[in-house]
Amino acid sequence: TGMSYNFITKYNSPNHGAKTVLLPCKDVVLHWWGTPANQDPQGIINWLCNPASKVSSHSVIWPGNVACIVDYCNRSWANGNNWANDNSITLECDPSHVNETIPTIAEYLADLVRQGILRADFRLSGHKDWYSTACPGDYYDRLKEIRDLVRRNLTLVEPKKEGKVTEAQANRIIELLE
Repeated sequence: TGMSYNFITKYNSPNHGAKTVLLPCKDVVLHWWGTPANQDPQGIINWLCNPASKVSSHSVIWPGNVACIVDYCNRSWANGNNWANDNSITLECDPSHVNETIPTIAEYLADLVRQGILRADFRLSGHKDWYSTACPGDYYDRLKEIRDLVRRNLTLVEPKKEGKVTEAQANRIIELLE
């Protein structure tokens, strides 16, 4: 299935550590970029790509869009916890449009599983599981829902196109069965 979101790769945050995240990754930590105050995703990307901020995430997600700003194998500076930074992929998600962002998160995570970047049995946690914070706000009580949507997304398969078997193909199948 094709992506129904824009995958943006033109940004690169300098705010990351060495390659410590082993792929396929087992952990994803979900964040939101502050309280719902209609912040502009571009402003968040700019902040996370600014060396002065000393923070980052692997991706920034808002309805219909994913901006990847740190390579998945690199350690993001996001979780306030060394183990989580070393071993997880971090997502910064839109706090103002939670309902509209969740389908994009789920499809993106399913794509990461299909690409071998995430394990199919990955754990999805919130920032507050690793650090004393309210983050990821309204997403926290919906982590199971997001995980279930990823599972559902992974079970969707393209219908096979029906085609006729040629006589040569049929004869070859018969040969193999004898």
